[in-house]
Amino acid sequence: LLPEWIRAFRETYPKLTPVANTGTTTEITEDVLSNQLDLGFVEGEMHIDVAPRLRYQVLKDVPQLVVVGNQHAWWGRAMISIDELADQSFVMRQRNSHTRIWLEQVLGSFGITPKVVGEFDNPEAIKHAAISSKYVTVLPEYALSKELELNLLHAVHLQDEAGNQALHRQLKIVWNTDRILSPVARAFVALLKETLFPQLTGVIDLS
Repeated sequence: LLPEWIRAFRETYPKLTPVANTGTTTEITEDVLSNQLDLGFVEGEMHIDVAPRLRYQVLKDVPQLVVVGNQHAWWGRAMISIDELADQSFVMRQRNSHTRIWLEQVLGSFGITPKVVGEFDNPEAIKHAAISSKYVTVLPEYALSKELELNLLHAVHLQDEAGNQALHRQLKIVWNTDRILSPVARAFVALLKETLFPQLTGVIDLS
């Protein structure tokens, strides 16, 4: 999502340049708290006791899709039961990632211990691994739009209502209440509030 947001920001403010870094939820929140970052955008679960000055606002609900490449037997198949995931080989985020922890907990709630055959530290590598193999992965819907449109990956929907409900996360913006936002960050948040997320009103002081 960020590259598209930054493109729109640059069109509105051509003389301002935001800089984006990637990392795990823990890395992002630690960098926000240590003032290395003005803002963070995470899907990871937030623990209120992590630091009193860390705040977050939910921006949107994010479906997580089960996807496969064209070498997989599920290519072209519309639906599966969540129980069928028990026999699959997965490519996932690294072990300390909140995404990995979340997904293993969700699958565990259905009695599934995933067989992980590959670990990567970013979604792009995971997508390429799934495209060129018979492995399954689970990724956020917004990260898959190009690959699904180009027919490089195929999304397999779950028949189980409980499974569909479980495979959702929340995109959040996080910030340090002790930090005064830079002019670039203030303009970026203002644009997001105006164009995409009106619920940001009053969350971050833009005065």
